[in-house]
Amino acid sequence: MRKILSFSLLFSVFCVSALLSTFSPLKALEIHQLTTPKGIKVWFAPDKTVPVISMAFSFENAGTAHNLAEKNGLAMMSAALMTEGAGKLDANAFSDKLAELGIGISFSADADYFRGGFKTTLRTKKEAIALLKDVLYKALLPKERLEILRQQALSSLKAKLKEPNYILGNSARKGIYGDHPYALSGDGTLESLKEISTDDIKTFLKTHLARSNLKIAICANLSTEEVIQLVDSVFADLPSESAGKQLAKPALSYSGQTVITQQTIPQSVSLFYHPGLNTDDKNYMILSLVSAIFGSDFTSRLMQEVREKNGLAYVVQSFLSIKKEAASLGGFVGSENAKIGEALTRIKKEFSTLASFGVTEQELKDAKKAAIGSFVLRLSSTSAIAAQLLTYQEIDYPASYLNERSGKINAIRLNDVNSFIKDFFDPQKLTFYVVGNPEKDLTK
Repeated sequence: MRKILSFSLLFSVFCVSALLSTFSPLKALEIHQLTTPKGIKVWFAPDKTVPVISMAFSFENAGTAHNLAEKNGLAMMSAALMTEGAGKLDANAFSDKLAELGIGISFSADADYFRGGFKTTLRTKKEAIALLKDVLYKALLPKERLEILRQQALSSLKAKLKEPNYILGNSARKGIYGDHPYALSGDGTLESLKEISTDDIKTFLKTHLARSNLKIAICANLSTEEVIQLVDSVFADLPSESAGKQLAKPALSYSGQTVITQQTIPQSVSLFYHPGLNTDDKNYMILSLVSAIFGSDFTSRLMQEVREKNGLAYVVQSFLSIKKEAASLGGFVGSENAKIGEALTRIKKEFSTLASFGVTEQELKDAKKAAIGSFVLRLSSTSAIAAQLLTYQEIDYPASYLNERSGKINAIRLNDVNSFIKDFFDPQKLTFYVVGNPEKDLTK
């Protein structure tokens, strides 16, 4: 079975590699930075290939970390309740209308941002805009629907609190962020979810969704004049100022220790963290490439050493954890209780080798190729383009970065990468969090 799975993964990687090798650089996108008569800024990428309007928007400093601890889960519950009826349509009628017209309206929240998504065809543009305005200004926020959502959230949370990966995430956040709001999961607690009322949600939406913290990106088959008209029509009546405040930077902790949460399960799971870089750092892209080489795909060092050569885990990977006020280089591994100790030892060894000797020219070449090729694949729809443009606004990148990204990646040289690794990577700061019942003492 393992050989079959390995062959399947190898075949998939071969196909993707072959596909990426055929890609020419991303065709330059036309991006307009517009300001409406009402003073609202929007990034707009025209797309005349399909009769579709895709819009992504967000409200800064309005995410889950901006809720009081006793109201933890407020942003999440607000996002869920907003589309449970609006204007003259109750929850069922509103949902039916969206389905009937093929309109997408959704809301979500992460630690830093409250986000919205909107998609419609040109044929249903008028009706779709009216529905979005109803959600923003005339959401019903019915108490009976809040109670249904509350019970669903409580039921889901009770199940999550028994899941090893959820316990692991909570342990790691607490260890890294301490008492900072980033340590909160955003899902709420069994206590805080019971305290959230429709009045809380109304107040949150009224005070945190405003023009001052609004960012908008649109990819659509529209003219610039039509985009300006759309944006002012939808957002001009929002309050001018948001009550959301920027969070203080957390004092991040990377102790270099292994923290274990005992749970009687057949497999242990582990997250590991090292200091990272925020997206505004000049070396961020270098770190992104190094993370890919270390553990981001099937050919990475971790996958080869931990999984393929030694059979210690089925999944092992690295990733970049980026928040507005904090960043980490992280990773995950799951292994049998009898093997988790050896898996962590191998990860530590590979990390130390990376810190001491850096990466090779071929590894860097392959990582660059994958970073450019996968980015092309990600921009495969108007929704994806709008989402990417919104992300660049959130991290304060220029609009031109979308078209400059490939060139910036190709300009990175091996000496620069290995000099960065030597200065930045510190094996003594690599910190592990484990949930499970490991057979050997991992703290020694």
